[in-house]
Amino acid sequence: MDPVQLGPLREKQGPPEKRSKRIRQRLWFSLTTVEKLFPSLSTWKQPSHQSQEQDRVMDREQTRSQKPFSASRFIVQDPSQSVLDSTDFVDDPSDQEKEKEKERELLEKECLQHLLRPPYGPNVLGVPIYENDSMTLQSFRDEPEPDAKTPLRLWYKKAATSDALPEEGLVVGNGQTQVLVGGGINVERLLLHNPSCWSGGPHDFQVTNADGDGDDKDRGYRGGNIAEDEAPQRQQTLKEYREKMVEKHGAVVAKDPIVKRLMGKEDGFGAAAPFGELVVEELHPFSRVSDYRRQLDLATGVVNVTWTADGVSYSREHYCSAPDSVCVMRIRGSKPKSVNIKISLWTPHEAEYTNVHNKLGIHGHLRSNNLTIDAQAAVKADGASGVSMSNSQQVILMAFDTATVYYSTATGWNAAGYPGFEDKDPHDLLSTTVTKASEAFLPDLLQKYTDDYSKLYNSFELRFDRAEGTEEEKENVLRWTTDELLQSIKDGHASEAEKAYFDMLMVQYSRYLLIAMSRPGSLPISGSRFWTPEEAALVDRP
Repeated sequence: MDPVQLGPLREKQGPPEKRSKRIRQRLWFSLTTVEKLFPSLSTWKQPSHQSQEQDRVMDREQTRSQKPFSASRFIVQDPSQSVLDSTDFVDDPSDQEKEKEKERELLEKECLQHLLRPPYGPNVLGVPIYENDSMTLQSFRDEPEPDAKTPLRLWYKKAATSDALPEEGLVVGNGQTQVLVGGGINVERLLLHNPSCWSGGPHDFQVTNADGDGDDKDRGYRGGNIAEDEAPQRQQTLKEYREKMVEKHGAVVAKDPIVKRLMGKEDGFGAAAPFGELVVEELHPFSRVSDYRRQLDLATGVVNVTWTADGVSYSREHYCSAPDSVCVMRIRGSKPKSVNIKISLWTPHEAEYTNVHNKLGIHGHLRSNNLTIDAQAAVKADGASGVSMSNSQQVILMAFDTATVYYSTATGWNAAGYPGFEDKDPHDLLSTTVTKASEAFLPDLLQKYTDDYSKLYNSFELRFDRAEGTEEEKENVLRWTTDELLQSIKDGHASEAEKAYFDMLMVQYSRYLLIAMSRPGSLPISGSRFWTPEEAALVDRP
């Protein structure tokens, strides 16, 4: 009998999926033909479901221990002259693996180079040095983005400058930690503030910046009160002064310096001290960006910074949750592998820097009163191809899809510890808080924050009839950025609808600040500004 050649199973044309289908069809035809031509050799039967399952299990076990399978083509001849012509037609998958390994090696080398550079901010002398982003802002979409459910929002077309960050930044907070978001692109400085980070108050050493002469220089903090042995004399002097002022002017002049001198002292009283910064750097700085928007939505209490560069849309989302005592920054890009950043945490105070499993930490003390301060930031990233490296002060993330930073601050302040106000080291409790938040499901964390914030914010609503206006005026109100609207009002060019909208915006923004900066159990709002780390030496003097 002439040999029956079924032809090669390899197809020279067509996509891989079609070639595989033809191979399976021809292999089935080959087995069927053999059974018909050589019945005596036909022993193959349709396997049972149980045997199929056993075969699949065995195949999986063999695949783990063997090299990738290489298929062959068969030529069926006379049984006595059966030949197996082995011809590989599947490309070695190790080529793709080698390509991935090479790409990863390049990423690791670049990542290491960035890691060797010091984090952005303090130089070797400890003096913070920052540079403004040097880039070109291209055209911004001027059409309004109306949203009837959340019309009250502060938004801007540019980032806050480093010099004016305390005045131009947007605030997020949970009572314990407040954060000033400037919205920088290549470099984002998040100014951290904790109301209990106070440079003065009770302490055991002498006050060097006390006013007055003689013994006053050696007296420490007394809460504004005068010394007990001076009280009778001060009271008598104050009484006589009041009588003379009433006779001469008809009233006591409140701003007279002697009134402040006689009423008490502010030796060692201190002021709110800067806590530090969380800094985000773009490892591949952008030279041109478009569609920049920095926005605080008062209805949700979330700050969003968005822009477009090199065909990718980027966003950074900021909020601080009171229920979880943590602040969150979510960084995303619209395309895979688009997140390439360096994250660092630092303070102007004397501190120790740590990093445990990409959880950055600072632990230090204020010079003026030895108050303990602690901050921690857990960094997590998503993306199968990403590379991460870190040291004690920074975390490098390259080629990731998204990144999330969970961070918080604490001090050793506790009113129960009066007159020292120092209770215990906050490190362990803060570490537990940040770790727990970083392990939670992020959408649940955001939902918990939104529910808590909305309950307070939605308890009050303010509307002005004059704010309704025409449809055109409503669109104009939403088209104005907050700084443009304010300037229009100052120049006298704003309509009544725009003025009313701005009034409502400022009332609700004031309520938002109260919610963000003061919660049950926290200190009341001090009214002091956000100090930048550059100004630390002005308020934290020993």
